[in-house]
Amino acid sequence: MAGMDLLIPVEDNAACRPVERVRLVNAAARMFETYKSGCLTWQKLQTRGQQHVIVQHQQVSVAQGGQAKLGRGAAETGVPLRNER
Repeated sequence: MAGMDLLIPVEDNAACRPVERVRLVNAAARMFETYKSGCLTWQKLQTRGQQHVIVQHQQVSVAQGGQAKLGRGAAETGVPLRNER
């Protein structure tokens, strides 16, 4: 009897009642939380709980009277640096 619920008018359909909608949304939220938890567990098993952090050091040398700019300026990001305003 697949598709029989399509024959029921919308007003009579239990899924359209506010209480049923809230119940379905809560069930979906619980299922998503379970899925997310499972994904995190799977990731921990794959990496054996280790985290990898890459630290990059940059050295900047400025001549006397010069000005150093770090990062991207307004030309690349559209957001001006402090001294470009």
